[in-house]
Amino acid sequence: MKTLTLYLKITTFLLFIWIYQCFFKCDPYKSLIDKNTLKTKNELKYERVLTEGNISGKEQTYAKECIEESPLDDKKNKWENPNLYKDPYKYWYSVITTKLWERFDKETSGMSPNSKNRKWNVEWHKISTEKAKELYFVNLRRYIPYEEKKKIIDSVIEELDSKFETFLCECKKGDRKQ
Repeated sequence: MKTLTLYLKITTFLLFIWIYQCFFKCDPYKSLIDKNTLKTKNELKYERVLTEGNISGKEQTYAKECIEESPLDDKKNKWENPNLYKDPYKYWYSVITTKLWERFDKETSGMSPNSKNRKWNVEWHKISTEKAKELYFVNLRRYIPYEEKKKIIDSVIEELDSKFETFLCECKKGDRKQ
């Protein structure tokens, strides 16, 4: 009886292996015998490149043709940040605000740390809070089409950027007077 159960266990195990190979199109010869498949493929490619000679010249001509077909300065190929449009409020506070703080810190390095922190935490917070709320509420409005949301978000970000520039200029002027 023990031999029968052992035989059944072995056959079911082999059956499961066979089913796995059938459904997942696994090649058992390569996976069980030749463990260095990638290494041998890479060596073959390297040998082929050595025998064919200089291929880089051909690749460069293809690259020039690609640039001619789709130039990079096209307006329709403009890069967009998808995270900005998914949740602009979170993006504003996690990414843009940190960059603005680094710039503010670098450009107002002559100020005392207390006045710098006060200006940033009080004055800039007052300026940016209202526009940041607009970023928050734009995402909640479901009835606005996506393209319209993008325009609103871009305009709010541009306005915040211009307000930051004026805020930074005022801080520099105040720093020079002191």
